[in-house]
Amino acid sequence: ILDPMVRLRERDEKEKVSKLSLIDLLNENLIKAKMSKNLEKALDFLSYIYKLADKRYIIKITIPNEKRFIITSSGDLKLAHNVYIPRIPQYIIDLSKKFSEIKGYLESLNFVHEKMIELVGEDILKQLGVREVSLREIAEEVILKQIIAKNPPPDKDKLLIATFLVKQAGLVINEPIWVLTKDGEIESSDNVWNPKLFEGFEDVAKLLNIKLLDIKSYLKYDENAESWERFFEKIVKGFILHECAYYGYSYQCYLSKDVNGLVNEIKKTLEDVGVDDNVKLIRFLKKLYQNTYSIQWNKIIVRLITDEEGFAYSNQLLLHDVYKAAEEWFK
Repeated sequence: ILDPMVRLRERDEKEKVSKLSLIDLLNENLIKAKMSKNLEKALDFLSYIYKLADKRYIIKITIPNEKRFIITSSGDLKLAHNVYIPRIPQYIIDLSKKFSEIKGYLESLNFVHEKMIELVGEDILKQLGVREVSLREIAEEVILKQIIAKNPPPDKDKLLIATFLVKQAGLVINEPIWVLTKDGEIESSDNVWNPKLFEGFEDVAKLLNIKLLDIKSYLKYDENAESWERFFEKIVKGFILHECAYYGYSYQCYLSKDVNGLVNEIKKTLEDVGVDDNVKLIRFLKKLYQNTYSIQWNKIIVRLITDEEGFAYSNQLLLHDVYKAAEEWFK
């Protein structure tokens, strides 16, 4: 350190003598050395640097992330983005009583030393990157694991609560989760269908061994049905009926992979059923077509009823009155 009484030439001051800055003082080894000697003085030292930096408006602009050190309540030195304000919302404390995993997660977090909060203040700490415990983080780190289908399923009550919390946190789910079906079972969402698609055709769903989402159970926690549909649309079958894309200069829409699979399953089932079930399946197929009338369907050949109450394939027949055709069947 240069004696303050020494006067240098301007050229020497600019070219030969380095200046010590606040950022130079944010040295991990220096701070740890001070902590090992006297934790209270280390807290005073680090807090004073940040308060000076705040006065000079250099926290966000100048201090690199790798130099934003925070002393934790356990007496360790951590980077700011790995440390939390020691204030946990009451609703998260309440959740930790229902999910023991949340309590364990909270206990694993690093919290800012109380004296540092007192000396620096929460606003400056947040500018440095210190985090707050939030529902979104708890949902990402703990609750989502409860409902992801690659993990064992929870019980029904816990499943419904966990799914609601994940939705409430605004998480976007792109992999199968456990869901509750209308028959009271817990199934992976990629094996479950949108119940609205089968309204009036629940017997067809049974005939095809299709599991339907019990969306009414979820409405107990949030009555907004549309928000639940948006939440489930990418992970439960039958919410998205078609897919569109550009092919060269042409924008074309086709039935989704799931709906194509459903149509093929109906064709297969039609090979083995009697008259009554044949009528149910064909009328459902018509409903499916009406729900996707603007989408390009490939021509399909199915087994239909003849005048003699026998069966033949659709490319060999005119339409029978038993189907009660009113309009658009010719399509």
